[in-house]
Amino acid sequence: MFVPRALALLTAALSATVAAVGTANVVNNCAYALTAITQQTSTGRTLQNQFSIPSGGSSSAGEHSTDGWRIKMWKGDNPSQILGYETRLERTIVYYDVYEDGGSPVGDAFSMSSTDSACHAIQGGQGNFDVVQPDLYTCTSDASFTLTLCP
Repeated sequence: MFVPRALALLTAALSATVAAVGTANVVNNCAYALTAITQQTSTGRTLQNQFSIPSGGSSSAGEHSTDGWRIKMWKGDNPSQILGYETRLERTIVYYDVYEDGGSPVGDAFSMSSTDSACHAIQGGQGNFDVVQPDLYTCTSDASFTLTLCP
């Protein structure tokens, strides 16, 4: 009797200390599909091979991770203009950024918002989207983000 009760109490206590982790999503409102891949930022390893985000479609990279993740998106078969979006979890903080590599396949027609109004919103055409020297923002780990293309 004691062991099951103690185990139940320990499980409840540990569950209460685990921080909630938000998610990262992309919504494509453009009139065309985008090609994308997801990668682990710490290793560059591809997590999901090339896939399509159709017009009117969406994609989710899932929960923020300590290994980090990024989604790279481009038009057609030639990734000469890439719009990237990445997050990395560090304890109770998530670092996030949107960047362009060679330009954006949607121009300045994108915005990123969060479920936490205290998180910095990112708007195409406003800020630094350099892939080499990005602007890195922080928010609480339970915040979820949505990058909307052609809002």
